[in-house]
Amino acid sequence: ITSWRVSTMASTLDGRLGSSADGVLVFQDFFADINFPKYLTRNDEIVFPVAVYNYLETAQNVELEVVEEDWFELLSSPTVNVSLEPGEIKGVSFPVKIKTVGWHALTVYALGSAMSDAVQRTVEVKPDGKEIQSVVGARFASDPELQPVEDHVVETLMVPENAIENSEVMVVTVHPGFSSQVVGGMDNMLQLPGG
Repeated sequence: ITSWRVSTMASTLDGRLGSSADGVLVFQDFFADINFPKYLTRNDEIVFPVAVYNYLETAQNVELEVVEEDWFELLSSPTVNVSLEPGEIKGVSFPVKIKTVGWHALTVYALGSAMSDAVQRTVEVKPDGKEIQSVVGARFASDPELQPVEDHVVETLMVPENAIENSEVMVVTVHPGFSSQVVGGMDNMLQLPGG
């Protein structure tokens, strides 16, 4: 549910001009929405709410169903029945325990007697252990007078045996020169805490 501004411009072959600006309201009569955090940590136990909006002119019974996945453990029944009057909004909460690190999707179906909807949210699950970082720098040489030409660089990444599954991340950044590395570092420093 949102409003969009639409701007139009037109011209004719004989040189006349015209323009207009107006709003368009996008609206769903029935929908569900998940309130889910952007990040979670492995072994978190949270209760996430699902809001159901019934703007239909008729009442309806809705079955909310959480699609169970391997990355979390659902600590309640995966389905809940909700009765909604016309224009009514209700919230239902589902408790979960987070089990697996990585990017995951949570899907909820809202199966109504008059209209249905489905919603999915993506979340990053971070490891709950101690973070260990390793930074390695290398240089491609393109001028034989400075040093021998190198067209490849080989580095070995050591992952501890007791590392949390799916927590291994390797980022490779190639900079065309020193100044681009400085600009990239400035961009990272000026980012907001949430990204």
